[in-house]
Amino acid sequence: MTLSTEEKTRQIQSLYRTSFSCYPSIAPTICEHYTRQCDVVAMCCNQVFGCRLCHDESSDHKIDRHATEEMVCRVCKKRQPVNEFCGEACCGWKSTFYFCKVCKFWSDDAVKKIFHCAECGICRVGKREEFQHCSGCNLCLPPAMFSEHTCCNSNDNCSICGELMQNSRVPISILRCGHALHNKCLEEAQLNGLFYCPLCRKSFVKPEQFDHEGFDRMLQINIMPEEYQHFTATISCNDCNKTSETPFHFVGHRCLHCNSLNTICLTKTRNQQV
Repeated sequence: MTLSTEEKTRQIQSLYRTSFSCYPSIAPTICEHYTRQCDVVAMCCNQVFGCRLCHDESSDHKIDRHATEEMVCRVCKKRQPVNEFCGEACCGWKSTFYFCKVCKFWSDDAVKKIFHCAECGICRVGKREEFQHCSGCNLCLPPAMFSEHTCCNSNDNCSICGELMQNSRVPISILRCGHALHNKCLEEAQLNGLFYCPLCRKSFVKPEQFDHEGFDRMLQINIMPEEYQHFTATISCNDCNKTSETPFHFVGHRCLHCNSLNTICLTKTRNQQV
């Protein structure tokens, strides 16, 4: 009978919890970030943590994941040099689904695919063949995004949640302007009505992708009061950075240069009566 990947993972975890003759109690330490059978000894403070994220969340400094030299087996509790599995002969931990000796990273999650990118210098979530490294961004990107993206600085933080892009464990989106956000942060921003980059105010989409028909319908439905029907607005476009003049309207204004709806009203002046 062929087991599914999920069933294999459950059975592996069940084996880890089985009592071995020389170690009667082997319940693994709980780590909410990764499924693994060891803790790491942080070289910076000589303390034991479930993983680098556990360290960073409970400390006032960041761990250097590459500098880790020791681990503590959760099965036999033996502190020992970093290895793919426990070096104790009678310990039950003798296999690891994924191990990176560069990042000092272990994972027994058979479902989550992980690969090490030598150019990035860290492990990434996903299949290696589904990503392409960009030396300009210093990030691994899906080929579909790679072909048309504007390079960002991976040493910057997500402008929504503030997490460093380079160390992100979740997929990211590179905006037209070159700034980057987590996919989930971008989706949440759009659900809350934000349609432009929080840093530079460039639109998430190209000007021609705006719903211009919907905008025109709103202008027709929302008739301006008589006292405001004879005003001209001077507007500045956040997408092309040009200014133009157009009839003033409470709903908004369209850039006369690029047709973007992402504009700011600088001034409004009453037209002279003829």
